[in-house]
Amino acid sequence: MGFYARDFRNRIRYGRDAPKAFQLIYVPPEQITSTLLKKPFSEDDSGRVLPGDWDRKVVKLNEVKKWATIYNALDNDLTWEDSGMFELYAGSKKYSEKALRLRYEDLVDVIAKVRFDGHLKSRKELSPLSFRERGGIMVSIGSQGNLLFAGDGYHRLALAKVCKLPLIPVAVGVVHEDAVISGRFRALLETTHFGSNIE
Repeated sequence: MGFYARDFRNRIRYGRDAPKAFQLIYVPPEQITSTLLKKPFSEDDSGRVLPGDWDRKVVKLNEVKKWATIYNALDNDLTWEDSGMFELYAGSKKYSEKALRLRYEDLVDVIAKVRFDGHLKSRKELSPLSFRERGGIMVSIGSQGNLLFAGDGYHRLALAKVCKLPLIPVAVGVVHEDAVISGRFRALLETTHFGSNIE
């Protein structure tokens, strides 16, 4: 199903405040403290409304090795050699050591800019051709309206927490059906700054 078709189906079933694929909302990063186990959904599941107990299968972010390594490296301004990044990605086919080193150097530059600006840019601000907040930090919404890190955007989320940003742009991932039916998803939109750039 295409993203616009999913949006339409959600609206028919749940009303005009139903979730949309890659919907942009701004949330306090300190409210994102847990992540879904084993990344059960892909980026393309963004905007899906699902029942079940999937939102209870979580772990605290600080218990995830990848998160702890990235956060510690950024929070303590560690050098590449001391960051633990290479060990974290050792054996990865996605990144070579050279690519990881360059990425880490880019992150050091980005963190300095974010600290100076006090702002993390949305995907549209970075590239006007972006589709909503696709490619941004992905956050799913649990049955109680709680924010669950969905596994995309580790570095950006860590950066936001290290810089103690009050609000950050995130893409809506999967949303629990109970949160939509109970009005908790709508309340989340009303109590956070949510984007108006929904095509």
